[in-house]
Amino acid sequence: MGDYDFHEDHSHDSHDHISDFSCLSPEEIIQAQKKAISEVSELLHITASNASNLIRHYQWKTEKLLAAYFDNPDKVIKEAGIIGATGHTHNDEGHRAQLSGVGECLICCDDVDATESCALTCEHRFCHSCWSSYLSLKIKEGEVLRINCPSTNCRITVPDDVIKELVPQDIYDKYLRFVTKSFVEDNDHVTWCPAAGCGNAITADQLHGLVVQCTCGYRFCFSCHDEDHRPVACDQLAQWRRKCSDESETSHWLGANTKDCPKCQVAVEKNGGCMHMTCRQCGYEWCWLCLKIWKGHADYYSCSRFEKASKKAEEKKGKKGKKAKLQALEEEREQKRKALERYLNYYQKYLEFDASAKKAPELLDKARQKMDTLQSEQATLAEVKFIEKAARVLSECHVALRNSYIYSYYIEDDAGSEKQLFLFLQSELEKTAGTLATSLDAANILKRRTEVVDMTVLAQTKKDNLLKAVEHGVVDTTEYDADMLIEHH
Repeated sequence: MGDYDFHEDHSHDSHDHISDFSCLSPEEIIQAQKKAISEVSELLHITASNASNLIRHYQWKTEKLLAAYFDNPDKVIKEAGIIGATGHTHNDEGHRAQLSGVGECLICCDDVDATESCALTCEHRFCHSCWSSYLSLKIKEGEVLRINCPSTNCRITVPDDVIKELVPQDIYDKYLRFVTKSFVEDNDHVTWCPAAGCGNAITADQLHGLVVQCTCGYRFCFSCHDEDHRPVACDQLAQWRRKCSDESETSHWLGANTKDCPKCQVAVEKNGGCMHMTCRQCGYEWCWLCLKIWKGHADYYSCSRFEKASKKAEEKKGKKGKKAKLQALEEEREQKRKALERYLNYYQKYLEFDASAKKAPELLDKARQKMDTLQSEQATLAEVKFIEKAARVLSECHVALRNSYIYSYYIEDDAGSEKQLFLFLQSELEKTAGTLATSLDAANILKRRTEVVDMTVLAQTKKDNLLKAVEHGVVDTTEYDADMLIEHH
């Protein structure tokens, strides 16, 4: 099935917790597909052509197909449209009706000889030309999972061997490519490698939270097909991206940092200073706290009206009035401001390491150039190989750190020792990654080889510790939604 050793020349991966999986090249995808069809054919004692139609009907879910078949074979055969398949062990005799003499094509209405026409077990007769046109059109439109007999309302499925015989070779090749595509895309245990230009597929038995690495080098999540986003869960990553791109963040900022002018309703920002506001649009002067006209205010840095209203609201304890409403609005604004500040704090760190993660190709190219220079002057490949390895580990640390700030955003601030442990591991990894980056930029890197190697191992270990801490449930963010802070208030 095309198993590969993904850790060749990447010994730092030996400590990584990537689950078992297999990588299939385009040729191996075809072989895996043929193997699945062959197994069904052998188990059910039907032709490979019928087995192919059956397993495609069940979207390559062999276990589901076998369970249904052994429970009620006639029902399964009928639903898949291959009536007459049972009893024809390994030949194609059961696929067609035996025609003789001249008959009418049900499409073009011409009289055609038996040698120039074909009918399936349903005995709907069509000339080879009409068959070819019909099948070619279906294939070009990508309808290959199930092509039925051309007759109206007929549910008999056209077998693979009939398609091969009646369409041109280039159309049949296209048909096979579509079938192979369905093997990957309809199969829960197989997925394409999402890297640009890579035609490999990954197959694995586990489906949730599985990180895999293709032989092309691309590492991604088997569940959502996004690049490796540990320790962040798939739904958290999607939520974070929506949050970063959502225009509601602009609304949150406006709500937390501006108030509408009481006269013309334009948004006014207070960026420091006293409570005396002057609208640039209409010139209206008003108090930031109580929203009343500034005339009559004596203190530029507080508002006696607002303070009196607040005290009065506290005394009433629940009685709703205009002053109490003002206080509630101010409390809501303060909550929004705190939630926004918290988000921006994590977002800035996320952007910092996202920029570093995106420079991974540049970092690797720079490391290889340094290796080439050293090899041409004073060292062998074996002596400088540690530079490339260090660059790879550093890139992985940048990715993990970028994701860790998404993860830590969704941890409750009062999570106590659990959050403190995560923040400690995060901080340790950040410091070590910084030290490793400095070591890689050193001019005399060969003299510091032992230091760089040790720092590479340490960075790899600290990255693994961070990911394993989350994997083993040190901190749980499943019941926490930081976005609800804003929505609730």
